[in-house]
Amino acid sequence: MKRGIVSGSAALLIDVGMLHLGGTRLPAGPRLPFGLTVTMDGRQGAELVAMLSLPKAVPVHFDDYAVFASPVADFTREMQRRGLGDRIVTVNRGASVTV
Repeated sequence: MKRGIVSGSAALLIDVGMLHLGGTRLPAGPRLPFGLTVTMDGRQGAELVAMLSLPKAVPVHFDDYAVFASPVADFTREMQRRGLGDRIVTVNRGASVTV
């Protein structure tokens, strides 16, 4: 994850992050064999939560298609490993939640 994102957000107070997870990578010309990252994997999502000191994180868009390589369990496991598991807010498809 690029560190520049953090320096630009140092003054922001973000209450909740909506994290597009799933670990999707698409083939992308000169970026081959690595491809273009479209959604974060579990480790990247947890890293973003830690870097931005997000008090709450809502994982979204992680099981909509068959191409996702990183299930939401990867994010949950990494958040728990970092001691941040209590920050995860789970929202079932079609439901709403107050954060």
